[in-house]
Amino acid sequence: MYLYAIDLGGTAVKHAVVNWPDPHCPEHSYQLLEKSSFPTPYNDADHLITLLNSKIQQALRKYPIAGVAVSTPGGVSNHRRGIIHRGGKPRYLDQVPFGERLSAASHLPCSVENDGRCGLLGEYTAGALKGCRVGAAIVLGTSVGGGILINGSILTGAHDFAGKFAHILTTQNPSGARYSCFGEDNGNAFLCRLVAKHKQLSGIETLNGHIIFDLVEKNDREACAALREFCRTLAFQITNLQIILDPEIIVIAGGISSRAVLLDYISQQLELIYQSAPFPRPRSEIRLAALGNDANLVGACCTWNKLYF
Repeated sequence: MYLYAIDLGGTAVKHAVVNWPDPHCPEHSYQLLEKSSFPTPYNDADHLITLLNSKIQQALRKYPIAGVAVSTPGGVSNHRRGIIHRGGKPRYLDQVPFGERLSAASHLPCSVENDGRCGLLGEYTAGALKGCRVGAAIVLGTSVGGGILINGSILTGAHDFAGKFAHILTTQNPSGARYSCFGEDNGNAFLCRLVAKHKQLSGIETLNGHIIFDLVEKNDREACAALREFCRTLAFQITNLQIILDPEIIVIAGGISSRAVLLDYISQQLELIYQSAPFPRPRSEIRLAALGNDANLVGACCTWNKLYF
């Protein structure tokens, strides 16, 4: 069975044809084919749907695609209609029935799920959370996504808001007028701002995750100091999640999770927190995502499969 998987990101839209295992033969593994991406457009929902439908129609000339599976920032109600709430950086997605509209354009059944939860499902299906009973994923993208897994099912909560880690409050500004949150303090944009501050750059236009980690791996002093500061705030929230959820495994996902040095820096900061704790407590295992940027695409297909089979 072929599905067309789409991951709507704040910076790029990733998409792929996925050769998904037949639900009656789950032992067969999936394959990602024709994987590509394009910069996230900021025109409007109509423009994005037109772009995606053109990609789907091209793929249909080669593959008998059964449906379209979408991973998106923001909340989602009615996973078939795919009504997106807030929608992250592409503000025009707010309140759009994205699944319904993309289905009407492509003439294929669609599913839509939050990107953090898709990443979690992807890692549980074929990645670092496989076989885990209680686990969580922190997805470091333009902002921060996430999800909580218990006995193979996503914890949604009373208001379908469980695992929306971006909204965790972190600090209050001096005036008391506004709180900052995890999504602002640990997304990729924040890492770029930290590096710019440490290197005394006027802006972040010349920076991205690839450039920063190349500098870190070359032991660039300012980049290493910035990553250390970034991982200090990340380790603080990882510790809070360990205390609240007591998961077996916490997976760090997102584009920068492909760099192994990230786990080294996180582990160093966690160790400092453990050493300063007033009493001992269990430790969750911290892993980098095994599927990298593919986790959301795989998890989106899991959602489609659950809805239509």
